[in-house]
Amino acid sequence: SQSQANSKWIYYLFQNIADVIGKKSSLVYPFGGWFDDNNTFNGFGKRILSDGHTVSINAFEGTNDKRAWYRKEISPNPLFGEGVNLSAGVSIVNRDMNKIYKTFEYSNRMYSDATRVVNINDWETLSPNPDFTIGVKLLGEKLKEYVSNKTFGIESDFIENNPKLYSLEPTQFKEPIKLLTNDKAGSAGRAKWFYIERATIEKNINLIDQYKVAMPSAYPKKTLVSGIPTIEQVLSRASEIIQIFEPKEVFGRSKMLIFHSTEKVDVENFIKYTQTRFFAYMVLNEPNRSFSFGFVIPLLDYTQKSEIDWSKSISDIDQQLFKKYRLSKEEIAFIEENVQPMA
Repeated sequence: SQSQANSKWIYYLFQNIADVIGKKSSLVYPFGGWFDDNNTFNGFGKRILSDGHTVSINAFEGTNDKRAWYRKEISPNPLFGEGVNLSAGVSIVNRDMNKIYKTFEYSNRMYSDATRVVNINDWETLSPNPDFTIGVKLLGEKLKEYVSNKTFGIESDFIENNPKLYSLEPTQFKEPIKLLTNDKAGSAGRAKWFYIERATIEKNINLIDQYKVAMPSAYPKKTLVSGIPTIEQVLSRASEIIQIFEPKEVFGRSKMLIFHSTEKVDVENFIKYTQTRFFAYMVLNEPNRSFSFGFVIPLLDYTQKSEIDWSKSISDIDQQLFKKYRLSKEEIAFIEENVQPMA
């Protein structure tokens, strides 16, 4: 029936077997989740990227759909022809079980013709784009330190399964707090505000009285890019889907926490950060992980003591970030000019 419910990926099993029975292997299979999500297939992607037996990974476009295409100078030329639609791309993975390699070669024609040498210790922050030269300059903590999925332990079926624990009016509770969650589980559910007793929350209770910033939890990069991989698109989507939650406001699992603070000004400055071209460019180079985020995006100081003057305009903040991370004129020009996708 071609439905997702009746589908099961098995290509990684061939690689697993090849690693056991063969000294060397060269296999062709989809490029996508195995590379981007280290929880997929029992950590398959992590093993391929970090166990030291990978010699090279070469990725190619599997469709002429430009939503999966990041280049302006040429059109996609699907590896297996126009009639095949492999939106995740195609990878050729070369492995050698005889040796331990500290690096492997990586290329991805969906981004460029460049080949990059990747240290296996850098596997977690590897961008899909081999031309992401800025990545080596982004020292320090990353946004992932704040990112949290299922932050308050409210599952998607909470409203359906707990009719006595919520109300549309706060007067029913001694210490009411507001909860944004789906009115029912599944695709038919819609996000709505409810009131619950404060004691209902048992997870991350210290965050209840803080300011929180959240966005949709599923496929965060994909949601921000929304099928058009440009800085302008990310900025537009970020303004639509990144949301501030006030103290005594919490959310269900459909939202993912990406920042929090006891001070409102810190959260307001963080929102300014998400409006910069620098931030949008970082998003474009994030791994496409299912329910995690912030492996590339630097974590900054958003207080008044920060070396970034957050009181300035967004364009001025961008210039401060370019200077902080010592971006070259070419890198700055690329970020500032990367506006429209190929026609």
